[in-house]
Amino acid sequence: MAPTQAGHDTAYLKETVGEALARGCAAAISAQPNDPVEYLGLWLLKYVKNAEVEGNFYRERQQDLQKKKDRLVKEAQSEQAAKSVALTRKEAADALALVTAEPRELLEAAVKLVKQHTAAGAAYAAVVAEPEEPDWVAPEDDEAAAVETEDEAAGGAALAEGEEPPPEPEPEPEAAPEDGEGDAPAPKIPRPVDYSKKYFAYVAASAGQEHVLEADLYRPAPPPEDADEDFKPEPLPYSFRVLDEKLPMLYVPNVAAEERVKFFRKFPKIGSYQACGVALPASGEFKALLAADTLFPEGSGQPLSADDRDFVWEVSQSLSRALEAVQARAAEALAATSAAEAVEELKAKVAELREQAAAEAAAAAPPPPAEGEEGEGEAPPAEEEPPAEEEAEEEEEEAEEGAEEGAEEGEEGEEAPPKPKKKKKVFNPIPGLQAAIEKLTAAAEAATEADARAQAAVALEKQALDEVVALASSHSDATLSSLRNMLSVPQGTYHVVKALLHLLGRPAASFSTWKRAHSHFSPRLFEDMAAYDATAERDMAVWGRVRSCYKAAPAAKKLDAEMPNTLFGSVALMYIKQVRRVARKAVLQRELAAKLAKAQQDLADKQAALVEAERVKAEREAEEARLAAEAEAAAAAEAEAAARAAAEAEAAAAAEAAAEAAAEAAAAAAEAAAEAGEGEAVAEREAAPAEAEAAPAEGEAAPPAEGEGEAQPAQEGSNSSSSSSDSSSSEESKAAAE
Repeated sequence: MAPTQAGHDTAYLKETVGEALARGCAAAISAQPNDPVEYLGLWLLKYVKNAEVEGNFYRERQQDLQKKKDRLVKEAQSEQAAKSVALTRKEAADALALVTAEPRELLEAAVKLVKQHTAAGAAYAAVVAEPEEPDWVAPEDDEAAAVETEDEAAGGAALAEGEEPPPEPEPEPEAAPEDGEGDAPAPKIPRPVDYSKKYFAYVAASAGQEHVLEADLYRPAPPPEDADEDFKPEPLPYSFRVLDEKLPMLYVPNVAAEERVKFFRKFPKIGSYQACGVALPASGEFKALLAADTLFPEGSGQPLSADDRDFVWEVSQSLSRALEAVQARAAEALAATSAAEAVEELKAKVAELREQAAAEAAAAAPPPPAEGEEGEGEAPPAEEEPPAEEEAEEEEEEAEEGAEEGAEEGEEGEEAPPKPKKKKKVFNPIPGLQAAIEKLTAAAEAATEADARAQAAVALEKQALDEVVALASSHSDATLSSLRNMLSVPQGTYHVVKALLHLLGRPAASFSTWKRAHSHFSPRLFEDMAAYDATAERDMAVWGRVRSCYKAAPAAKKLDAEMPNTLFGSVALMYIKQVRRVARKAVLQRELAAKLAKAQQDLADKQAALVEAERVKAEREAEEARLAAEAEAAAAAEAEAAARAAAEAEAAAAAEAAAEAAAEAAAAAAEAAAEAGEGEAVAEREAAPAEAEAAPAEGEAAPPAEGEGEAQPAQEGSNSSSSSSDSSSSEESKAAAE
């Protein structure tokens, strides 16, 4: 074990200090110092220090080499990454130039690229827009122009029947080339684009910058005429330098140093701003503006790097090429097809439907009434008070005649019959009601026919409206594509589109500009046109705005030139006017329906009144029959009483005659007695009873009063007794006279 352990130590010493110790011993032998041990110790200390210095040197050198290696690797990686980023940016920019999409979609794609591949805090894009033409305003001094006509033209009053539109102005002939210029025509110099009235309408923005879409950048208003010398005009926004100075790119490292930079939220910030004009390569006309900024706090507030600025420029160039391709395709689509033939067929079909409606109305119309006759459409006259019934008048006349005869008989001394009660006039409303029902029935039938004709007219006008909607819907895809691909506003079509959107009930603020109207260019527009209820009651305030819009539209030829592929402006205008025709026919139909309902209600009321009058008449006739029977019975009783009274009167007359004869005899006897001077007292005594008997006889001769028929038998008894007493007294007087 010991030798093995010793071998390990030897090996350890050789590996650790053997070389140094051997070299130290060799140095001591070579130097032959006085104290070899001390020399060896010092040499070993120096050797250790040298080893440490050498180790540090090599270690530092190794570290430097490693750092250099790491730096080179990092630089290589950065260069590779930069190449990759540059390649990616170039590919993205080149890909944008090949995108086939709508202009707004292209602008949105460009904004996304700038935001994605640069350090910009915000990116946005605007189109170079033209100011929209104002709507039509009715002249204050022309009341006729302010009134809506049946079929007025879009740009003014309707043409009279048979009147031809004014001729189009002939184009001016081109000037002939001067001598020496050759036969080749001189190339036309394009007219420079006038940007003096154009503005920037922002249509695309990065996330978090949506407020930019609600803002438009306009030129400042001119100073007022009465401005003083100290008036400071508002500076022109910095971005308009692209249009006015034809600068393809603008860059401001620090917007705080440029007062012409406008902030959307009216709050100044720090950072850089870059704007690139998007011009069509063929014409050089600026169509849009692509901008980016690093405004704090959305961005870093630092200037954009050169690479970022270059990329924004490359994106704007790719966007220019893409927009030019889109505009070329849109122009080809506008010229590829024409809807003129379809529109003419539609107009012919609508005219045919209107002729059919006019023919049906003429066939169903009643003949004109003759003089003195009432037409069917006239309202029935007001019901007059029905005359008194003839039978009642005859009975009343007979009663009056009987009363007069009774009065005459009374004057002659004869007994007058009792005066009958005056019968009240009884009006019979049945003849008047029957006449009114007859007239109302005729009026209801006429109203029913008129309502049916009005409904048929509404149906025909709605059919014409459906034809217009069908034509518009058949070209809806082409129409929407053309509208969405237009960067500049088609003034005439825009007026008609505004009128259409007003009619469909869209908020006015949502299409106050062509930029905002873009949101309505979807299939829903044609769905709403088909679903619109033209028969509903019209809101005249809305229709006033509709009319102000379509009255500002140009003539049909100019309107059709804006969209020749679908003629949407003319078709939409035809739709609006057809809706107005349907609405007017519906108003007339509702009026006729109301008249029909009123006539039917009046007829029902009169029929109910007739039933009630017949019931009242039947009850009255029954009551009159009962009263007549009672009157007849009373008359029979009165006749019987009158007969008895007549018999009694005759008896009384006979008694009176007898009494008179007795009185005459008594008088003669008295005279004889007076002459004879005898029996004067006897005559006076006999005359007194005779006068007493004559007085009751005179009372009995008077006609009995009503209700005194029961006392007649007693009177007859008294008369008979008085007559017997008279006869006995006359006999006594005769005896006395003898």
